Amino acid sequence: MIESLLEKLEFPRSPDDLARELGTTGSVVEGMLELLESRGYVERLCQSSSSCGGCAVVKMCPIPVAGPQGLWRRIPRPESSS
Repeated sequence: MIESLLEKLEFPRSPDDLARELGTTGSVVEGMLELLESRGYVERLCQSSSSCGGCAVVKMCPIPVAGPQGLWRRIPRPESSS
């Protein structure tokens, strides 16, 4: 399920949207996001619509009002060269 979550985070998303698409609860998704954040795979972009004015992704934001859960996105990983 974590791989599916990471695939869905190509663009900023809310935990509720991710939970609906993954067929689980928001609390399960939030737990996975916090784990992935601690390991450097995802980042929280914002926590509420009050900060949208200064947000770097406001023009491409899929959720006009992020809500208390905020928006998350996958951190791009550099491709390893061999």
